[in-house]
Amino acid sequence: MIACLLCLCACAERIATAPLREQSDALRIQLMRTESEVYGDFHKLRTFHNDLYQTIRKDDVAPYPALKQLFDTLFAEANKSVGARVYYDTMYNALAEAMKGKKKISLQPPFTDLYQRFTPLPNKLPNEQKQHRDIYFELRKAYQDSCLRYGIIRLDPQQYAGILNEKLVQWQDSLEEVGRMIARCKNDLTARYPVQKGKDFFAAYSPVSELEAMLKNFDSILNQFQNSISRFEEGNNQDFIYFGPYIRQRLEVSANDDLVGQLSIQMKDCRSKESEYFKQFR
Repeated sequence: MIACLLCLCACAERIATAPLREQSDALRIQLMRTESEVYGDFHKLRTFHNDLYQTIRKDDVAPYPALKQLFDTLFAEANKSVGARVYYDTMYNALAEAMKGKKKISLQPPFTDLYQRFTPLPNKLPNEQKQHRDIYFELRKAYQDSCLRYGIIRLDPQQYAGILNEKLVQWQDSLEEVGRMIARCKNDLTARYPVQKGKDFFAAYSPVSELEAMLKNFDSILNQFQNSISRFEEGNNQDFIYFGPYIRQRLEVSANDDLVGQLSIQMKDCRSKESEYFKQFR
């Protein structure tokens, strides 16, 4: 009996371990690459999603219930992509241990069962993992499209400062326009009153004087706005700011909106004051 067993062992097929080791390593790398692609993206999405839900005032209005459902499904698909590699790791470690230090290995128990289980995996596992990857990125696009449709965005302080800087340039142009308003009024006043004295002159000059005071106030508000922008330019680039429906506005963002509102009112009042100056001579 022992002689028969020895004979069977001697006749058992032996396979080279190097190609098998190379194939098993390549499969693991392939699975890890897809896992990294999916879970790397999901890690960013999870940060975005969790922080977003910390800022909203109501989570039971569109689009937030649908976004949460999408996120939960994305989480499941991401885990399935990871699961393919996790499932394989047990077999990968067993193969590596069985082949350790061997150039050839006999196809006999317990290695036979391990080898037979491994054989279909290079074709099967990557395809299954890819299906979950494709589903994940389809859902990911739906999540992004929903955010885009509802105007949900996330900006770091520097990105937000960039948007504010565009507004700043526009308001600096407006400040210059107020200066031109004053110049137009003064040129007209000089032409009307070469001798700048007397009751009539000072009555006519009154709107111009108020316009000059408005210019100083306008400049002061603009300086506050510029200082605020500078603080955001120097801010922590991981301190994200969210914008969208039912999102609680941060105090510093509200302050900037208030400054822009003040500038709008001030510009309107300046135009009105220039008009008031010229109306007095009609």
